[in-house]
Amino acid sequence: MRHLVCITCLLSLTLLTPGDGRAAGDDGGSDGTPSSRPLAGATPSSRPASGKPLRVGVAGSKPFVVRKPGQKPQGLSIDVWTAAAHQLRLRWHARVFGSVAEALAAVERGEVDVAVGPISITAARAERVDFTQPYFRSSVGMLVPATQTSIWDHIRPFVSSAFLIGAATLLLVLLAVGLLVWLAERRKNPEHFPRRVLPGVANGMWFALVTMTTVGYGDRAPVTSAGRMVAGAWMLVAMVTASSLTAAIATALTLSQIDQPGISSIQDLRRRRVAVVRGTPGEHLARRFRARVQLIADKEQGIEQVRA
Repeated sequence: MRHLVCITCLLSLTLLTPGDGRAAGDDGGSDGTPSSRPLAGATPSSRPASGKPLRVGVAGSKPFVVRKPGQKPQGLSIDVWTAAAHQLRLRWHARVFGSVAEALAAVERGEVDVAVGPISITAARAERVDFTQPYFRSSVGMLVPATQTSIWDHIRPFVSSAFLIGAATLLLVLLAVGLLVWLAERRKNPEHFPRRVLPGVANGMWFALVTMTTVGYGDRAPVTSAGRMVAGAWMLVAMVTASSLTAAIATALTLSQIDQPGISSIQDLRRRRVAVVRGTPGEHLARRFRARVQLIADKEQGIEQVRA
């Protein structure tokens, strides 16, 4: 079963100020993981001259940034920034950006002094801008469909390659035994095993089948010494063959049900359809694990696609 997965990577939420202008990396981060070294906070040089209010770029998703038409941005990140600005007695005005990547680019170009929102700290971003100490940390989250058993889930094991190979092997064995019995009986026992190839071999296969299953109808039976030798050998072999094939088929059915494609870790994303928010570290992370990336605008869109 092919599932669509929504993956988000919210490693750390930070405030940003312009960095030292070193080479810029990928917007999604070079490795999708937060930097392990301490990150610098806002420096005195980042405060605008002449007492002008700070230009604050706001970007991100709920509940950290909540944007409503005609209202100022709200949310957890806005609350944290408001408290910090109040303590430092800073005047500021907000500018809303459509994405975190746009806000980061504005900080680099000097269009805003600070970026506020759920912005993940990555090694590549740390080369472009300076971060405050993070005030929130979380791990990678994956939203996967709930497992639901359908009629096809019950039928699938019976059309699996293991089951079909086992059934084909059994058919070939019955064909071989039926052919040997027919070759031995076709001249002296044509009533049970006709001389014509198709009817004769078919009756031989029927004899092999009822012998293997220990049903023993008695409607077909060998009368020649060669036929009885073949039948006797088949009776001994059938005990092992029947039990082995039965065990193999049962094992194949069990394994086919156990090995349902599930997603329990990020390593399971290989070749899966994975929805990630465009420009986030989650996009780079999904590509690194060779997922089939499907870019989305926000998490809500990804949730709807997983449901569908």
